[in-house]
Amino acid sequence: MAVNGLPGRTTGAGRRRPSRPAPGRLAEALRLAPTKITLARSHSPVITGNAVDFSGVVTPHSQRSLTLQQKLRGKWKPLATAKSNSSGAYKFRWVISAPGTLSFRVGVKATKKAQGANSPNVTVVGERWHYLSDEQPVQSECECENGPIEINGKTYAHSVFENDIIFADPDWADYNLRRSCVTLTAVAGLGDDSSSDASAELDVLLDGTNKFSHDFGLGQSAKVSLKINGNLRLRLSWTYLAGSDPDIGWGDARILCKW
Repeated sequence: MAVNGLPGRTTGAGRRRPSRPAPGRLAEALRLAPTKITLARSHSPVITGNAVDFSGVVTPHSQRSLTLQQKLRGKWKPLATAKSNSSGAYKFRWVISAPGTLSFRVGVKATKKAQGANSPNVTVVGERWHYLSDEQPVQSECECENGPIEINGKTYAHSVFENDIIFADPDWADYNLRRSCVTLTAVAGLGDDSSSDASAELDVLLDGTNKFSHDFGLGQSAKVSLKINGNLRLRLSWTYLAGSDPDIGWGDARILCKW
């Protein structure tokens, strides 16, 4: 005979009384309240060196210690800790230091009243600027130089340029975008050391399609900003038009990429 659904044992008077539950069953009977954590990020993509905000609510609503974690090489690494308020709300701010698709979650340990839990994962895309002067062209037809050049009265320290061009055939340099870059910026023009009568045509091609073309004389420049999403090959091209000893350059040419 069982009492209240629990197995019993016989007393001396022939009656049965409930047995004490085994430790495992006692723990089950005193099961902790389930915990849930929501998690949202403020924005993505994020340029490396900038911060992203994470926020959410932990239920049951109470003040609890939470840990922001990032998945690195298949394992979750703790990054920072914070406490939720009495309503269960919490916030983290974290500076993105690496490019790529990054995974984050928030975890909380069990208490005497509630279980431990982890939030669903959220992803943040990190993007990084790369100067083309630091990248090796995959192919080129030029005597390209990398470094500072002065264009229209301003010096650009991270530039791609060529000196003393005297042929009318285009010179060019191709760069691998890996289909993982989103923006190209540069200042196009002639170096200020060019002859007064110098002129040149500068072009930007993406996978063979011309996206920018402009003729420049001495003292002229133009800011270039192009979306390059999904493209594989970037070509910077320049063509001598007139003058002697022209310097033709791309001031601070750089690409924003997920690598």
